Amino acid sequence: MTNLMTVLKATAITALCVIAPSAQASVTDRVSLEVRPAAKFQVVDSGEGFQTLLVATNAPFDISIEGIIGEVSVDLSTSGQVRGRSYGASAQTPGAIETTTQVASPFGGVIYESQYATAAQSGSVWDQAVQLTVNYDPLADPRISVEARD
Repeated sequence: MTNLMTVLKATAITALCVIAPSAQASVTDRVSLEVRPAAKFQVVDSGEGFQTLLVATNAPFDISIEGIIGEVSVDLSTSGQVRGRSYGASAQTPGAIETTTQVASPFGGVIYESQYATAAQSGSVWDQAVQLTVNYDPLADPRISVEARD
């Protein structure tokens, strides 16, 4: 009787092992994963008339500025080093850069609209980052923000 119980238990465990993977696969097939647009940025350098940002996104993004009226320009670099650390190994150019933009209100406005994410392929945030330098009147002290678009 003990041998029969052992054989039945082993058969039941084997049956579960055979059935379980196919049940798991069908549940996984029905799950829809949604990745939300995200943007990470950090000011890595600043001085009179400029701020340099590292920006990493998984979606197109906007750069906005507040607290300034006048001419603003944005420069882009897709790879290089900041503080001895490399960036951009998995990045792409997020889109064309206009030479200058006129900001007409101190309440702000968008100074750059990307067409693409910075991430070209998987990698760390540093690998997917690009460098953007925002240049403005040296007397100004603006606030710069980066937001991903849907």
